[in-house]
Amino acid sequence: AGTLDDELIEMVTDGASMTVAELGRANVARLSMWETTVQWFEHHDVMVVPTLPCAAFAANREHPVNLDGAPLRDRLLGWLMTYPFNLIPACPGVSLPCGFDDEGLPICLSIVGRPGHDRHVLSLAHQFERIRPWRDQTPESALTDE
Repeated sequence: AGTLDDELIEMVTDGASMTVAELGRANVARLSMWETTVQWFEHHDVMVVPTLPCAAFAANREHPVNLDGAPLRDRLLGWLMTYPFNLIPACPGVSLPCGFDDEGLPICLSIVGRPGHDRHVLSLAHQFERIRPWRDQTPESALTDE
């Protein structure tokens, strides 16, 4: 059997100690985010956003180097540009490479659509890949820390 990191145990313990009122406030905030998103999609078909606030980082890393030494909560949450859509999962989304930075590392974008409009999101991603093919392009670096 595996072991759990002390910081992960701390996060689970913190979550387990939340009061009903705290959980209720968190759910109200999530519902507010959902309502705002649904209202936004009444006037827009898709949202195109960066997947990450940085270029790719080494494949054997869980987070960018600038988060080394930060608490686990900070290394897991907040810096990912896609995390709001984990809280409102009815919005279909796809992430795909859109280019490379000056060091040859991939940069990605996410296309997020109205709830239930999966086909539209996938169609846009396919169209983007046709005009901006990336399949045969690979970064020169191995994307691993030495």
